[in-house]
Amino acid sequence: MAEEINVFNIGVIDLEENPDVDSWYQQCFDRWIEEGQHADMEYLTRYEDVRRTPKALLPEANSLIIIALSYAPLQKQAASAPKITKYALGRDYHKVLKKRIEMLAEKLSQRFPHTYRGVTDTAPIPERYWAARAGVGQIGKNTCLIVPGMGSWCVIGSLLTSVRVTDLPRKEALSFPDTGADICLECDRCVRACPTGALSPFSLDARKCINYWTIENRSEEIPEEINSKMASRLVGCDTCLDVCPYNKNVPPTTELELLPKESLLDLSLEMLSKMEEKEYGDMFFGTSLTRTKWSGMKRNIRYFIQRKNRKK
Repeated sequence: MAEEINVFNIGVIDLEENPDVDSWYQQCFDRWIEEGQHADMEYLTRYEDVRRTPKALLPEANSLIIIALSYAPLQKQAASAPKITKYALGRDYHKVLKKRIEMLAEKLSQRFPHTYRGVTDTAPIPERYWAARAGVGQIGKNTCLIVPGMGSWCVIGSLLTSVRVTDLPRKEALSFPDTGADICLECDRCVRACPTGALSPFSLDARKCINYWTIENRSEEIPEEINSKMASRLVGCDTCLDVCPYNKNVPPTTELELLPKESLLDLSLEMLSKMEEKEYGDMFFGTSLTRTKWSGMKRNIRYFIQRKNRKK
């Protein structure tokens, strides 16, 4: 089925046998929230019932299907370019995943009348957790899903459907030899490389994360202790992915829409210094960076230019 809808990997969870997240996962998440590591992303505290059980979102659901797409870039930004997190260099992955999920739902409809709902970060389902449970990949110390043959250069979406697992065509999922093993073993390169110390093994403190401060942050400020460690980063940070051994020598994505836009590959300090809202809209239209909004991009540009001026 993965080949039919052109996705890298696919996995299925039987919600009749596995209706809820494991208690250990829920306890870890609750503790993470209690410690304030979610920063001010209060949406992460809502809809606790859906976080615990996907069936709360669609009571008719009998199965949860997880799909994974690679965004491993064919080309990289120029060394001198203001750095943008790689997943945001191409078309908004939510839109690309949504099309794949709709294709999957339609193919199922041809065989089984079914009730369904697609999810692409649009509902509080812990998709990485369920992807690991479904054998799509495993979660590494950088908290990212690591998929065999694709590393963590991946985006995932899911389909809740009333079709039962026993009715679905089964395919042996790509997996590591021992899916119960700690795939990172003694490796902690991502934890040591994190420029702001946001990572600890299998946990991320958003209050220290450059991704949070340059994308989710809605204030006009970036704390100096974060800004001083951002170097040439404009939006987001890929350091923990760049150093991960599983991300070395993976093939570039075959999903054309996720390939980087040429205009972003050639971004320069001069272009940033002259950028106004119209140029921002033209350059980032259709990418995930519309989430940052012009106000957030203006802030990021201001801090980027400040850092460059310090070096003069």
